[in-house]
Order: sequence, then C-alpha cells, then structure tokens
Amino acid sequence: FMIWRIALTLWILRLALQALGRGNRLPLILAGSSLLTVLSGQLSQPTALGFLVLSGGLTLAAMNPGSVYRSSLVPKAPNLLSP
Repeated sequence: FMIWRIALTLWILRLALQALGRGNRLPLILAGSSLLTVLSGQLSQPTALGFLVLSGGLTLAAMNPGSVYRSSLVPKAPNLLSP
C-alpha cells in the first residue's frame, strides 16, 4: 500500500511539473500542499480522508489543459475604430 501511495505522489508531482512547463502554475502550488497528505496522511479518520481526496482532486483538476487554453480559443472582437 505504501508503494502505491509513493507512486501516486510521484505521478501527481510529474503531472504538476508538466503543467508548469505549459505555463500553468496552479497545479504545482496545490501539489505542494497536498502531496504530503497523499504520501503520509492517515486514512482511518473520515475527515482526513476527505481532505486527502479533496486536495488530490483539486490538484488533478487544476492540471486540465482545457481550462488554461480556453481563453485563447475565444475570438477577438473586431476593432471598429481603426480606419
């Protein structure tokens, strides 16, 4: 079970660093706060388990490339004041 948690932590860290390479810094910020919980958090208490799932899920959701590049797909409004 510990090997799985170590592998999950390294996988999230690798994805966060890849997102940083695309210019998305939010996953790395969230990973910094959630990786310790994923790696060594207690799963027996329901509150701790909920925070682990919430922080890990937010970190993975922040890595969605669609949310970063969606603004570049919106067409620009034409400039009507220029000749």
